[in-house]
Amino acid sequence: MGTPVPILVPGDKCDVCWGPAKSFGDIDTTKFIQVEISGVEKGPDWQPGDGEPVNGIFTVTQDDILPCTYYLLFSVPMIFLLFAWGQTQLEAKNEKNVEYFMTFSAGGCPTVINNDLRFHFTGGTAKLWIPGFNL
Repeated sequence: MGTPVPILVPGDKCDVCWGPAKSFGDIDTTKFIQVEISGVEKGPDWQPGDGEPVNGIFTVTQDDILPCTYYLLFSVPMIFLLFAWGQTQLEAKNEKNVEYFMTFSAGGCPTVINNDLRFHFTGGTAKLWIPGFNL
């Protein structure tokens, strides 16, 4: 469920969220972000083949080429996080490769994101933070 990482490991600059007057402040862009997914439940259209929602705390790593993209691949869950101008995208897939958390959040760089899914899975939020630092 995520590995503890050192406090504020510098990464490549993401001008969308980090810097003067930006949502995450005038600090170095971090290489790692903690994502806590909680409260996701089976929805009204859930079927046994959909698998389970995966709630917990996970560490996502900055992409080596796209500095505003973070991910956790080749594990359960698989998580994709993208900060773009005016929108944040967060997706998580479970052990069956079924999406159980998905949102395209309008606005800056939120630290709390609501799940937009309503059918096979529903509910829940994701909180983002850097260990030892409040975003």
